[in-house]
Amino acid sequence: MDTEQCTEITNNSTPLRQGDILYFYENQDDEKYGIVVTGDCDIARKKCRRIISYCTITTAKFYLATEVMYDEFLSKEINKLEESVLKNVYRKLNAEKSETFLSTLLSLELDYLINLLKDKDLITKIEFLKSIKGKSVYSMADCINIYKMNTNKNTVTDEEIKKIKGKFLSKLGSLPGDKYYISEIPNQNDNYGYIVHLRFINTISQDDIANQNGLYRIGHLDAPYLYKLTQKLGAVFSDIGEPEEFEKNRTEINNILIKEL
Repeated sequence: MDTEQCTEITNNSTPLRQGDILYFYENQDDEKYGIVVTGDCDIARKKCRRIISYCTITTAKFYLATEVMYDEFLSKEINKLEESVLKNVYRKLNAEKSETFLSTLLSLELDYLINLLKDKDLITKIEFLKSIKGKSVYSMADCINIYKMNTNKNTVTDEEIKKIKGKFLSKLGSLPGDKYYISEIPNQNDNYGYIVHLRFINTISQDDIANQNGLYRIGHLDAPYLYKLTQKLGAVFSDIGEPEEFEKNRTEINNILIKEL
């Protein structure tokens, strides 16, 4: 069965279409690719006034190292570590609780912390929090290190690592509604796939595309994959949320229903 989603664009003079993939060769990893979402008829009839909309594409590896690792694991572990650090520092210094205490603590220089706390393990955790909170791209080492700190372990087992990775695999296997997966892009050497971020819409002049100003058209997302992407894009921006109180009430009623079974 053919699983290729894209065809290569080898001639830049071919008409621009919805689904064309752009390669911004001078950009950083989070803005290196895009996919045209302006409709074919709008392009042909110049309804868009030669301003083309496109959604950002990143590698799946970059998506994993940013949103997935943070949302599925690190955010909760960071909160845990912060609570633990604050509890121990409050106790050690006999200090009063304050909403700004953590930010003040994380702003202190290492030498000052050593003299203030005289606790190597606690200082290591504070220094780690400084490091992790300054990042936007994470690694498996970050996940393992914070897990060890929160469980007070020197090592982690293969089973524990497998459990952490399982959270990431589950997220990649069931993408949220505002993401779309592309398995490969022509002539690009990433073997792990790509993620289209449907909420991240940018614009570019059609002239810049035609003149290849900082970018190339390198591929086209074919049917039926393009149809699925545009369907998801429409759903993202047409979705209407319900009031929070209504959802809360519905949850309470459902809980009562289940209890009475």
